[in-house]
Amino acid sequence: MNIGRIEAGRAQFQFRQIAPAEIVASAVDPMRPAFAEKNLKLQLNVAANLPAISADPAAIGSALSNLLSNALKYTPPGGEVSLRAEIENSMVCFTVSDTGPGIPEQYVAKVFEKFFRVPSKDGPTGAGLGLSIAKEIAEAHGGSIELSLKQNGGSEFCLKLPY
Repeated sequence: MNIGRIEAGRAQFQFRQIAPAEIVASAVDPMRPAFAEKNLKLQLNVAANLPAISADPAAIGSALSNLLSNALKYTPPGGEVSLRAEIENSMVCFTVSDTGPGIPEQYVAKVFEKFFRVPSKDGPTGAGLGLSIAKEIAEAHGGSIELSLKQNGGSEFCLKLPY
């Protein structure tokens, strides 16, 4: 997904009605081997009878994949990553949470900025675009994305989309 096209309003989204469970499966299934290889427990909890949403499945799948990829990178072996889908205030909320070290509070406001990466002396590297792209995709779908820090470490991202 090209962030420049999304920001300029030139991204070509192919909206259709799709079940949240289908979106979850398309994002998770290709990543299962990587979670198993790193010895991470992957928990899925998709609420029954969620309403279909109007979305571009590839774009939303890409946004969820970015969240899952970050959880995979930053959660130590033996940890846990979960993906929930449930209704929250007239939105379907896709929540990815992990048992990694979490994001230091001073960086929370910056994590969705283009090219921003939380400083780390020995952590994974990247371009710093994944969360920015996920945010742009969510907003292009009339939704949002939020970050919550968990008390015992770890991060929780909620991608909210209207139904």
